[in-house]
Amino acid sequence: MAAPVSSGVLEAAVYVEDLDKTEAFYGGLLGLDRITRRDGRHVFFRCGDSVILTFIAQATREPPDPEAALPVPRMVRSDPGMYASRRTRNNSTNGNDI
Repeated sequence: MAAPVSSGVLEAAVYVEDLDKTEAFYGGLLGLDRITRRDGRHVFFRCGDSVILTFIAQATREPPDPEAALPVPRMVRSDPGMYASRRTRNNSTNGNDI
């Protein structure tokens, strides 16, 4: 079986302590466009073709507000962050997505 081929980072997530400071850094200093913000829980930014997801860790353990425009599921892990890569078709003869 061929190894997966990544065409880049789809999203990266980090835990933060202060959404205002997070927005000042990613939006103000780095100039990234804000996608959405849920006060007390998360703020997401567009970074080229990728997305940076910033979360307040404790808040993500609670179920999302059912009326939220983007109901982000709760997270039970406490890792310092995560990322998801974009996958492309492999070079096998069957051409299936990996």
